[in-house]
Order: sequence, then C-alpha cells, then structure tokens
Amino acid sequence: RADLNVTRSANWVQSAPFQRQSGTVRYDIFNLAGWQVKTVVTGSRINQFDTPSIGATQFNSDPSMNLAPSLAYRKVRAARLTSAFEKQSGASLWSFTPFVRYNLMLLLPSWQLSYDPQTWSTRNNSIGMLAKYRHDFATLNARVITGVDVDYSPGGFTANLAIVAPVNKIYSNYTEGPLQYDYDVTYHQASPYVQTEINPTQRLKLEAGLREDFTGYVYTNHLSVLTTGSHKRPADTSVDYTHLSPKIGATYQVADGAMAFVSYRNGFRAPSQGQLFQQNSADNTVGLIPVKVDSYEAGLRGQLGNRFVYQVSAYTMTIRDDIITFVTAQNTREAKNAGKTRHKGLEATVGVAVTPIVRIDGSYSRASQRYLEWIPQAARTDVSGIDYSGNLIEQAPRDLASALLTLSPRFLRGGRAALEWTHTGRYAADPANTFFYDGYNVVSMQANALLTPKIEFFARLQNLTDAHYAELVAYDAFQKDQYTPGAPRAIFAGIRYTLQ
Repeated sequence: RADLNVTRSANWVQSAPFQRQSGTVRYDIFNLAGWQVKTVVTGSRINQFDTPSIGATQFNSDPSMNLAPSLAYRKVRAARLTSAFEKQSGASLWSFTPFVRYNLMLLLPSWQLSYDPQTWSTRNNSIGMLAKYRHDFATLNARVITGVDVDYSPGGFTANLAIVAPVNKIYSNYTEGPLQYDYDVTYHQASPYVQTEINPTQRLKLEAGLREDFTGYVYTNHLSVLTTGSHKRPADTSVDYTHLSPKIGATYQVADGAMAFVSYRNGFRAPSQGQLFQQNSADNTVGLIPVKVDSYEAGLRGQLGNRFVYQVSAYTMTIRDDIITFVTAQNTREAKNAGKTRHKGLEATVGVAVTPIVRIDGSYSRASQRYLEWIPQAARTDVSGIDYSGNLIEQAPRDLASALLTLSPRFLRGGRAALEWTHTGRYAADPANTFFYDGYNVVSMQANALLTPKIEFFARLQNLTDAHYAELVAYDAFQKDQYTPGAPRAIFAGIRYTLQ
C-alpha cells in the first residue's frame, strides 16, 4: 500500500502559507516461516509560517491579523521505518518491532518574539525496539504479557539570537545574531515490564502490572559555560532517572450488559532535554527531577439492548514535582519542580441508535484542576508574596461536551451525513486567576456519499455559524491578554478514487 499527501494552503490568517508533502509505504508479509511482518516507511516535509497570538483589540477587530507576516517559520523533515514481526504459536505470541527515526526541525518560535526571539535547529535520530511476549494459561483464564521497550536517540540543539525591531508591534524581519545554545544530547531508555490478567470467576477480571523505566541523557556543551544572564549554559553532564510504575485494575459484570471497573495507575515523566539544558535565567535546571503521577478511576459501562451504549466514570489524579514555568519580573521564563496539582472529575458518554438510519452520540466531562502547591519563590529567591496554591490551573476548561447527530439514508449509498456540536467551557488564562475566558461553542457538518463502488464524494463545513472564538487564551503581566483565534467558517470538498 502506498499513500501520498501533497498540501498547499494560503491559510485564512494573513501571510501564513502552509506546504506539506508526506508519504507512506506499507508492505505486509502474511507467512514468513510462521511470522507475520508489517513494514512501514513514512516521510514528511513541512514548510509553514506560524502566527503569534494577538491582543484583545486585534482579536475583536481582525482575527486574521498576523503580527509576524511571513516571518515565524517552521520547517520539518522527518522519516521513520518500522517492521513489526509477530508469531502466534499455540498459547504464545511473540512480537518484535525494531524502528529507526530521523527528525530535523528548523524553527523561529512565534511565541517568543516579544520576550526571547531566537532561531532553533533541533535534530534527532533514533533506533530502538519494542519486544513483547504473551502467554495464555487455561488456569483462571490467565494471560501474562512481558516485554521491554528500548530507545537510543542521539541529537543536538542550537539556538541563535534573532534580532528583531518591531514597528507598531509588527515583526516583519530579523537578523540572525550570535549563538546562545549549541549542544549535543543523547537520550537513552530501557523499560522492561510485566502484566498479568486473571479471571477468578466468569464475572470478575483482575489486571496488574509493573514497569521499570531506566532513562537519561548525555549532554555535551559546545560553547562556554555561562552562569549569568538570561541564557545560562550548564557544563557537560549526564543525568539518569529510574522509576517503578505499578498499575492494578478490576472489572466486574454486575448485570447482563453492565460492567463496573476500578483502576489505579502510577507513572512518571522525565524532564525534556529543553527543560534540562536550555537553562535560561534559572539557577539550576540540570537538577530537575521527574514528574510523578498517581491516578484512580472508577466507573460503569455497558449497553441496553442493541441500541444504547454508555460509560460513566469518575477520576482523581495527583501530580507531584510538576515542572512549572514561571514568568519572572525580568520577563524571562524559568522551569522548576515547584508544583503539586490535582485533577478530578466526572466523564460520561452515550450512544443511541434511534432508528436504523439515525444515531445520536454525546459526551460530557466536568473537571476541577487546581494547584495544590505553586509558590514562585520556590523557583526564585527574589520573589516573595506570591502564592498560587489553591488556584485553578490556567488553560484547563471546567467542562467539555460534544453531541453528534448522524444520518445514514439509502441515497448516500453507504455514506453518511453528520451534524456536530462541541463545547469548551470557562477557564483561567493565568495562574493568578485574574483573567478568565468564557469558552466557546462550534457547530460543524460533514457528509460523504459513494457515487460508485470506487468513487466517493466527501465534504465538511467547519464552524457552521461562523462563531467568533479563540482556540486558546493566555495572560501574563508583560504581554497581557493573548488570543489564538479559531478559524472562521470554511468548507472543504473532494473526491476520493480507490484503485483495486
């Protein structure tokens, strides 16, 4: 199988064109000495101009305004090769998936133009393997899965000062300045795991698992060590992290077509290479430690007859040693393990087949996401009197909802028409909770029809009501309110032809 995508768009935002060429080739071997082999090669080339966020005045008067016309670029070159080998032998299953990756990104970050203009070059190559063994046992209907994930990814990063001179807050050109960061960094990971599933009774299923992560970075600085200023540079070093993550869960059939479930998950996230080695004005970033997560979930899912399916769940998640970025009084950004957050809420989904040609699906979630601990003076000794503990987390909507009405009439010949409503609720735009965004609603339509067995017509109408909304709103003391406008009403249509 081969797929090719070539896209060229002027974009609805002024002076922000987009080009992409990507392709995928997949080759399957169905019996190679008992092995099934799936090989996939993908590649992509992207050239686009990004747009910085805009203020409230521009958002309300001309949301298509670009404050950096044809300036803030993003260039991506990426390729990946994977081969998945799988063999079933009686009650056992073997699986090996080696992979190699190549990534290069050149970037002038649009979001940094007003406080830290730079040009970036990030390169990364990877080689690794996902290996898994599964065995089923007749006793207790048990299943054991064990494996290991391995990743070795050498790469590097450079950042040059971008000298800009905005006129009336419009950035139209830049001059490349001196190097501020230039380093090589190699990421390595080995993560063995084991998981078991047992069915003590016909109604009860238990799951438990352990995963041990051994990860780290080897960092080599090609510039001088710098201990002052807003672009400090650490000396050559290596950092390693080890974490054991358990998980456990159970499902129980409380009635025909109704399953209750509970689960506990523990996880962690190592700091990114950017957080560790792009020190900026912080006193120390190499000492950042991983983020730890404990999450609990319980719920009920099932179906009533052949027409109604549902799931309702409640969750609570606590994140410790959260890596939070603080905007200093000098308008610099610093990363620090200064946070503890809690996320809890309710989620529900339903699906109803009203008639053979009419279906309604809906989802709703209500969440409370707060800082339990977030004291900026933990990040800087010269900050006092500021404590965000107890505040709402910024850009975390209070509620999310969607509804989808689908029609499948005969004259579409296997196609369908759908009307979708999505809702994003109110949220804080800053950690101090002084500025809020009320959220938005968007209505869209889509349809497809089979003109012949090989020819399909499709169309979608986004933002049917041409709603004026922002995909994201942020606020800080220097840039004030920052809006990322949502796209206006747009229609897309096309024809798909299948070769067989």
